[in-house]
Amino acid sequence: MEELTSSINSCDDDSVDKISDLPDVILHHILSFLDSKFAVQTSILSKRWRYIWVSHPFLNFNPKHLNRNSSFKGLINHVLCRRDSSVPIFHCDFKYPALLRSYNFTIMSKVVKYVASHGIQQLRMDGFELRFLYHLCSCPSLQSLELKRASSDMNVLPKIFLKFATLTTLNIEYCAFSSRASVLSPFEGCPKLTNLRLHRCMILDSVNSFEISAPQLKSLTISRIRHHKDRAIKIVLSSRKLIFFEVTHKHLLFDCSAVELPLLERVNVDLSRIISWKAIELELLANMFNVLCNAKFLTLSFSSERILSTISNSLNGQPSPFRRIEIIKVAVLRLRLSLYSIKGNELEPVQLNVSTDCEKLIR
Repeated sequence: MEELTSSINSCDDDSVDKISDLPDVILHHILSFLDSKFAVQTSILSKRWRYIWVSHPFLNFNPKHLNRNSSFKGLINHVLCRRDSSVPIFHCDFKYPALLRSYNFTIMSKVVKYVASHGIQQLRMDGFELRFLYHLCSCPSLQSLELKRASSDMNVLPKIFLKFATLTTLNIEYCAFSSRASVLSPFEGCPKLTNLRLHRCMILDSVNSFEISAPQLKSLTISRIRHHKDRAIKIVLSSRKLIFFEVTHKHLLFDCSAVELPLLERVNVDLSRIISWKAIELELLANMFNVLCNAKFLTLSFSSERILSTISNSLNGQPSPFRRIEIIKVAVLRLRLSLYSIKGNELEPVQLNVSTDCEKLIR
């Protein structure tokens, strides 16, 4: 920042500051790539920049740029108190490490309450307390929410916290779901949800069936979700408008079932660590393919393709579960690629020249 200031001051009087002549909306876009600390510091550049940050619709709070927790608290108080409160907040990125969370929860509460009352549309929280989600549930403008790493002592997401009337995109990472009932359907309170991603989440207690029932859901990604007792859990897909489904797992520890998915087009399957796969897991994999039978485009990781090869003998003579399949791709690993064409109910491998055909497909 000092170098930037000195370079501006050293310019001749006849020089033109073309950046400062840009409209506010472009300057705000430039500031959106900066942490709020540095956005505030741009006020010393010139008179033109003095109050640009005040009407900035982006908030990025990250304590890694500050030396002490008190400095982080001071920055948040400064920004929230001095920014133009009539300007709605489009996006807020809030990172709050566990070390700081254990020291003071009032900071988090203040940020959540502020953005919820100022038209927040996109919120990303790395480190959060469940009790503050109540303020977001009643926020009529929230469209995108990313929750990552809840505090270690309160990281369970009960059904009551996931009631967002306007939410369209939800990303949950490193959290847990719990219910006293055997069936849990945590997303039915999100009627407009179209994109859902679950990464490294855990199912607790007596839950045996995890239902994904958002009526408008079109894209679903499940990555390494498991039961805390490492037993297979039933995942029910009840979203008939689902178009895209992706699953990433070390082992297939869930039993997938679904209502008819007539609009399903793309399915990505990435399974790894095939050495210790058990017969029950191979059976669950075959069942998942039956559930996803309407897919037109299927992409398998290289290890997933190897898993299928271990059960290929038992599938000989059986029709493909994919009734509308057009393309099956096997992802490249160490420049090895497989491509299959569909002829009737049988798959025929296509021989590829790695140097030529792989390059064409990757493009």
